[in-house]
Amino acid sequence: MRNDDFRPPNVIQDQWDEENSFNISISAYGKLSKRFSAGVGFVYNTSHKEIFKKENQGNLSSGYVGLTGNFASEQKAKTYSPQVLFRYDYPITEKISICADLYTRFDFYYSKFESEYTPSGQTLVIGGSPYGYLYDSVYGNIIFNDSTRITRLPLGEIESNNYQDTRSLRVGIRPSIKLALFKNAGIEVAFGVLEFRKKLFDSRLPDDAKLSKGFRTIFGPETWMIGFYLAI
Repeated sequence: MRNDDFRPPNVIQDQWDEENSFNISISAYGKLSKRFSAGVGFVYNTSHKEIFKKENQGNLSSGYVGLTGNFASEQKAKTYSPQVLFRYDYPITEKISICADLYTRFDFYYSKFESEYTPSGQTLVIGGSPYGYLYDSVYGNIIFNDSTRITRLPLGEIESNNYQDTRSLRVGIRPSIKLALFKNAGIEVAFGVLEFRKKLFDSRLPDDAKLSKGFRTIFGPETWMIGFYLAI
């Protein structure tokens, strides 16, 4: 006896993905005291991701043969983030200092996602009860009139385009280390974040929707930044 809810397994024959991102951060501080400073900054990030999969779906015992599909997607995103900062500097030696930035940051995020799925092949029904509609939301209107008929799929490209526009507030602490190369210039390395984030707006959701919020602590490579500083 066959189950109408059964989904045959997917076997990925070929798959690749590529992702690139670019991030730049600029800030300026003014001294409040020997170790405390206040400033403003701006962060810009852009990313581009592509995914491709070729899948073969088939299991003779379930009554499906020869169904394959190619899936490709592309996502482009940009984030503009003005921020207000308060900094604490603690000198370890004449050339090395440990710093911590307390920041409030507003993110203006825009993304565009495009995908395309192209199914091909045919489906064979072997015994059992008629299925009616199968995977209507994915493959299109696939109808079986009886349980012994070979049914060819009305195939065609299935495209999807999604746009997202969000606003978020971040409050966090970013530690860093400064190395003085000259009297008023050097290198700074940031290596993590402790951050609270609250989404204020999402174009995909109604105005009265409950928007996400959360806390994260990350010290991995995705948070590392290397830059230069200049004291005037």
